Amino acid sequence: IPYQINTGDQILNRGQMADLLTRVIKYLDGSLDDYLKGDQPQPLGPSAFESLSSSDVKGNSSVLLLLDKNLVDQDLIDAFKTFVADLKNESYHVIVKVSNFNTPEEIRGYLQQQYDTSNPETEGVILIGNIPYAHLVIDDTNIPGGSVRKAATYEFYQDLDGVFSKSNTGFPDAYSSHTGNTNNELWVTILPWYQDQDATVKKIIYYLNKNHTYRTTETQADGFIEIQEMLTVNSQADYDQLINSYLKTTGDYASLPDNHTFSIVNYFVPNTIGKPDVTAGYANLSIENRYNIFNLATHGDENGAGKLTKTWFNNNVLAPFILLIGGCNSGNLDASSPPILVETIYNSNSRSVFAQGTSTFSGGLGKNTDGFYVSNILRELFNGKNLGQAFIKHLNTPLIYPWSDSQELHHEILILVGDGTLKLKY
Repeated sequence: IPYQINTGDQILNRGQMADLLTRVIKYLDGSLDDYLKGDQPQPLGPSAFESLSSSDVKGNSSVLLLLDKNLVDQDLIDAFKTFVADLKNESYHVIVKVSNFNTPEEIRGYLQQQYDTSNPETEGVILIGNIPYAHLVIDDTNIPGGSVRKAATYEFYQDLDGVFSKSNTGFPDAYSSHTGNTNNELWVTILPWYQDQDATVKKIIYYLNKNHTYRTTETQADGFIEIQEMLTVNSQADYDQLINSYLKTTGDYASLPDNHTFSIVNYFVPNTIGKPDVTAGYANLSIENRYNIFNLATHGDENGAGKLTKTWFNNNVLAPFILLIGGCNSGNLDASSPPILVETIYNSNSRSVFAQGTSTFSGGLGKNTDGFYVSNILRELFNGKNLGQAFIKHLNTPLIYPWSDSQELHHEILILVGDGTLKLKY
């Protein structure tokens, strides 16, 4: 290290230089002694990220960003700074915390403390990286092909005053019941781990960059697309009945709310009468700036939801911004490789900034006293709510029969990937 640094106007002596280095290295979360012992600057520490938190009380609500300590990385800091600045510009009070928690119980305790003390009140949490999550025992042996198993659940973090208990000896690490006041206080979305540290950092940077583009760029998209793969239509009468049930705002399984203003509404279903089919629907998914929302009603697993598979991305672009995926296991975080739900926001051929799926076999999010879940969520988005708020509104409204008999198959296994603060742009 040189004894002097020429600044142009003055010469710094050794003491002044040491003071300057101390200030710089304090930002790097190291020490001057550590720096002098090595050849390279110290890596960024947690304070480099946590110092981005809002310094004063302002904003309409607080959003907590809980960051995996293994992602405290120089490569991530610039994209992360932009993300935090975007949130502040939209009047969120931002809390950044680098996680040193090892268990879901520790995380829930921290979330409870933040919810009780934050000003303004915390509305949601984005978990970034390899953040532990809880499991819930699912027992659907009352239906054909059902089983007893455990599945990832974020209700453990969303419902802070509910009572979760463990009593199933077959799954001692999973919660087997959720009782008490089961309403959700927080929404929780994730930017999950992807294979290894290097890959995860790159995927998150890619996601945060397109998140910034979505927030700051006008879109020409003004459409809704639904692909229904679980039914086949063989007559015009059946087709008309299906359209009335799923796309008309008064239908039993209506996807569109009465306040929607989409100028483009496209519906694709397997059929033998010459109507637009599933193949045409998937081709439409690659049309840029047409669809804001994509609803996919299909069967699936962690490798794919219907024809939307990991290999599909090799030759296709997924252009819609917001995805609602009804396929089972699309968000199975316990799978040996990242599930298809994660691929929908991280793949370089995806424009999507948010996607909904489930961690195991599911019957969708069900129908409540407000209507079918797709319609309910879109209604709130057209009312100006963000995605997290829209989902919480549906989750906190009582399900009707028969969905009410199996809430765990509709609500407890919900997985939301992306950023819950985002709103519908059209």
